[in-house]
Amino acid sequence: MGIIIKRQFSIAFFCLCLVFFLIVRVGFISTVIEERNLPIEPDDSYGYILKAAQIDGCFLQQCRALESLRKQTTKPVADPTIADGRYREYHRTLFQYHPLHSFILYVLKGSGMSWEVAYNSVQVAGAVLIGISVGYFLLTVWGPGAAGITLAVLSITFFRGHGLHTIVPSNLTLAIAFSLWAAMLRGKNHPALVIGGIIAMLTMHPIGIIYCGVTLALYAIWLPRPWEGKSWKCLIAGGAILALWSTLGLFISYPALSIKPYPNWASDQSITVVLLENLKVAYELFQGLVNNFGGRFSFALVVVLGFLAIPKGRRFPIYTLTAVMAGMVCLGLLHNYQNYFGAAVMRLWIPLNLILVGAVGYVAWKLAELALTNLPKLHHLQIRDYFNNRHLVSMRGWVIAAMFAIGLLIAQSFVAMALNGVSFLVWYAPIIKRADNIYLDPEQPKTLLRSSESNHDVFYRDEVRLYYYLIYGALDRGAVYRRAVVGSELEKKLITGNPNLRFAVGANPTLYGYFDIGKKLSLEIRDSSEFNLRSLSFFIENKGKENYSLALKPFAEEADQWTGGWSITVPAGSRGWVAMDSPGNIPAKRIHISSDAPYNIIRVFGVKTNSEQKTYWPWDSGIEFRYFNRRKKNEEARNILFSTADMIPEIHKKAVVIADLGASTLIKIDPDRDASHDR
Repeated sequence: MGIIIKRQFSIAFFCLCLVFFLIVRVGFISTVIEERNLPIEPDDSYGYILKAAQIDGCFLQQCRALESLRKQTTKPVADPTIADGRYREYHRTLFQYHPLHSFILYVLKGSGMSWEVAYNSVQVAGAVLIGISVGYFLLTVWGPGAAGITLAVLSITFFRGHGLHTIVPSNLTLAIAFSLWAAMLRGKNHPALVIGGIIAMLTMHPIGIIYCGVTLALYAIWLPRPWEGKSWKCLIAGGAILALWSTLGLFISYPALSIKPYPNWASDQSITVVLLENLKVAYELFQGLVNNFGGRFSFALVVVLGFLAIPKGRRFPIYTLTAVMAGMVCLGLLHNYQNYFGAAVMRLWIPLNLILVGAVGYVAWKLAELALTNLPKLHHLQIRDYFNNRHLVSMRGWVIAAMFAIGLLIAQSFVAMALNGVSFLVWYAPIIKRADNIYLDPEQPKTLLRSSESNHDVFYRDEVRLYYYLIYGALDRGAVYRRAVVGSELEKKLITGNPNLRFAVGANPTLYGYFDIGKKLSLEIRDSSEFNLRSLSFFIENKGKENYSLALKPFAEEADQWTGGWSITVPAGSRGWVAMDSPGNIPAKRIHISSDAPYNIIRVFGVKTNSEQKTYWPWDSGIEFRYFNRRKKNEEARNILFSTADMIPEIHKKAVVIADLGASTLIKIDPDRDASHDR
């Protein structure tokens, strides 16, 4: 009866810890998504979305944008910076390395979601999937009690890179692998399950090639001897699928299914350099783990105890699993990803890390069981009884003391891991919420399509705007990417001597697409001549649930003395143009704008200085904007000038901004007029 109660308690404990893990991880990703304009890490996320958008409009990648990008990114070049830019964009725009992930996004988009909502939905669902798969894996390896302890600790522990917190195809592949390995460890090795898992991993991300190799190795190791016919068939079929998928891109070019290997990005680094750089990352990962447990010796002691405490009947599968996971990390040491050393090691380290921390959790659970079992037997003893030969000063007493010391070490280590995790979360959460949290106007790609013809080319100055425009319709226009072309032999052909280059897209000088005005942040507008305050208007958004005021202080000259001011009310939830309602004809060459709103509530998306202005910002007017933090006097202010020439210094043609709402700017180029003729 006691064993049944103990088992039920451990399962209940595991379920509570799994729920806690899911609440922390899903809550983290959900709150970040809720506070962002765009998906997390928009360069990555829109790169993934772009592959899904190609399924419908350009599956064979023979539309104008992708054809032109293929020519730019696959042409060999000696300059390593340009070569890196070409490789990156071939990888981001052409290489279809996660078709299952793309298909899921495509299906969700077809259900009526926007691309961004579809991607965010996969992020949230992926966090749940990863949490459940990690829990299932730990439960199978270490049992419910130890798995619960490990989950509780790992819930606020973050791995380097994407880890398990930023949901991308690589860790979704790992989630599939965890589930498959756990099922196989439980004896559920039906060929349909194994082959299905292999196909899912291969089509989710290229790292699935390694996970599939590991899966087949574990399948062969764990199969009871002698092998049956269906076991042979499963191994042969799995190996054939793995070989076929790994080489498919060598024979199929449209769509690009392989890096092939990339001819433009041949590494000039020796295998020794690669190995040493990857070893450095592996050492940092391992040292970061053992530091939480008081150093290498204490960590090794507890881990070895955990493995020795495994019942004999379960040792072989767990020992072989651990050995294979360690071998997988060693295999990652040979991965050569120039300029991104350790990329594979960081991903392949996670399964081994979970097993090792799980071993510590297993010791902790066993110690807790022993303590709870023996405490009732000791309640009648006095303090002095612990120091007689029957208790502490005995062999059994020394063993108990050693176990108590180990328990304290584990408890201290887990507390340290939790505190480190909380500290990291407090530091990281605001960063990931605000990083590249720009606003992109979905109408701009439509404006491009209305204003252009099918033979026109578009010059893109950065990758996020490139992906965004291609996703929202610009696949049918030629694309010229700055990093792949400028400074190379293609610059003259595709930029300076290209009569079809009629448009350019770049970042808005505001960076985020707006100015946040609040208790700390202020905006100042300066002009060499006096403003007509009666014609001044702002495009303002109030994201809050309360009304806030916007205070305006005009200055006649450069002096700090202002000449009178006024305020306007910005209603809760409003968004649109607001006239400044000057109380009179106040002379001003400088206007200071501030607000009583909290951070990220009042946003200024545009400023019009006269009725003839058609854009959101006063381009080529000489008006300067100064954005600064009032409470940090020593912090340098940002000075912004809306200059078309500064936006596209590579193009020496007459140009005019035709759309500038948000963080991107669409510029129309006149190929027949040099910019110098209009100066």
